[in-house]
Amino acid sequence: MDKNELVGYILLTEIEILSKSGPVPSLSLAPLAVRPSFQRHGIGAALIEEAHKRAAELNYETVLVLGHKDYYPRFGYKKAEDFGITFPFEVPPEFCMVKELTPGAASRAAGQVKYPKAFFEY
Repeated sequence: MDKNELVGYILLTEIEILSKSGPVPSLSLAPLAVRPSFQRHGIGAALIEEAHKRAAELNYETVLVLGHKDYYPRFGYKKAEDFGITFPFEVPPEFCMVKELTPGAASRAAGQVKYPKAFFEY
């Protein structure tokens, strides 16, 4: 492997949760990818943990993900519906999750997730 070879990446995009008290800034985790030959070596976990650290440093309190129900809970993600957070997609609720970077933040942000228009363009 070349030390300059890209083996994985992660993106956090700013979104809003439209709560009763007004819009709450949050982040959406997507995409996360690791080259198949490098999977199961902790690269995805390291990317997620670093993304959470940087998001917290930027004062974000929550990160949302529409993702695998068995993968993301190990990083502290919980079903968003348990906090009153709903997604604008027809997806089973076990795949819609939230990670609290600040304790209690998800409950305070209860409402409908609003994604930028680019999420709906094909």
